[in-house]
Amino acid sequence: MANIEPVSSAGAILALGPALIAVGGIVVNNWLGSRGQRERANQDALREAAGAYVSAVDVFLDHARELRAVLESGAAGRERREKQHVAYLEAWTQLRARLPVVRISGSESIAWAADQLRYTVGNYADALDSWYARATESDSAQAPSRLAHTSEAVVNAVEEFERAVRRIVGFTASSSSAPWGRAVRRLTRRQARSA
Repeated sequence: MANIEPVSSAGAILALGPALIAVGGIVVNNWLGSRGQRERANQDALREAAGAYVSAVDVFLDHARELRAVLESGAAGRERREKQHVAYLEAWTQLRARLPVVRISGSESIAWAADQLRYTVGNYADALDSWYARATESDSAQAPSRLAHTSEAVVNAVEEFERAVRRIVGFTASSSSAPWGRAVRRLTRRQARSA
């Protein structure tokens, strides 16, 4: 029988030490890498959701502007007015459908800014809806005085939403790579012309 000498615990630790350090390093590296990938994926999801939300706001405001033009003309005809109102309502439905995705994709500050944007656009829509309701009764109905103010408030709310998203995803205020940047610039120019 061979005589086996007992290995001291210190010797075992010294022998296994480099292996344990290597395994620990791999685990930490994978954890940090996975964490970084999750953060990037979350930021990408937020960028996509925010871009879709602001694009939905832009589409809604395009339809609102077209409805406003029909109402301003007064004599556009009931059929054209109703057709434009249906498109406007469909765009509103799409805008509202985008809100929950943004709310769950971002932080509380983004959810708050998204809610404020929806609320502000809703105020604009309420003003336009009241004008539409009066216009269905009389072709000479005038635009409510609050329409211009709410239109300006929408532009400010879009910009605040953008800032909130940029703070989280790391865009600077002058970044042109934000997916919604072009939509907001178009929105701002259009709102300035129509006010």
